[in-house]
Amino acid sequence: MLTSSIATVGPPRVRGEQRSTEGDPFDPRALRSVYHRVKLAIEDEVLASRLDAVILLPTAILGELDVKAGTGFLVVALGNDKLPFYVEGRANVIDADDLAEAHLAAALRGRSGERYAIGGHDLMVSELLERVGETLGVPFRAVPVPAWLAGPAATFAEMRAAAAKDGRRPFLSRELVDVVRFGRFVDASKARRELRLSEPTPLTVTLQKACAWYRRHRYVPTPHGGTAHAARDARSDHP
Repeated sequence: MLTSSIATVGPPRVRGEQRSTEGDPFDPRALRSVYHRVKLAIEDEVLASRLDAVILLPTAILGELDVKAGTGFLVVALGNDKLPFYVEGRANVIDADDLAEAHLAAALRGRSGERYAIGGHDLMVSELLERVGETLGVPFRAVPVPAWLAGPAATFAEMRAAAAKDGRRPFLSRELVDVVRFGRFVDASKARRELRLSEPTPLTVTLQKACAWYRRHRYVPTPHGGTAHAARDARSDHP
């Protein structure tokens, strides 16, 4: 089994359709993104080698046990009042427990050589951040930055972080900008039908679980003002 990413799926081919499926081809513009290019190369290698493999394409993952704060880095940044900017775009969020269920189901019922989009809830990035702020009980004050400006700004932020040599990651990374820029609303009906998956966990429940876990492990302050965990060693680990 290969856990790839929804990043290898392009925009809907059907005019007027809002949600992408496994059958929508990769967007050539995304080849400029290292993250997207690497995910596509791995998938192509697995398919070309004719391995007996099922390929899962998860969307943005939120939930417990997110030690490296992948997609959850947005939660950590917002919870520590260190998210001055964000890039607006489409997103789809899946609960980590739902993704675990999908892996088990794919091992039992997945067809070799098939790709399955594994998604949950469609929403805009701003809506996700507002929901996170409500769950944490903190204000969402970040300012939207257009993608054309966010790319160079993220590159500069990464250069500053590299020069500092303190292990901290920038709060606006190029990978994050690229993921949002090429974000998709997702139709995961094929996976639900063929793998017989349960309905997605309600987003409210997913956010509650994720935020509680980050607080319990001190990635973000507790409501009474406790000290936040120094998440400097967190590394983005998006699927």
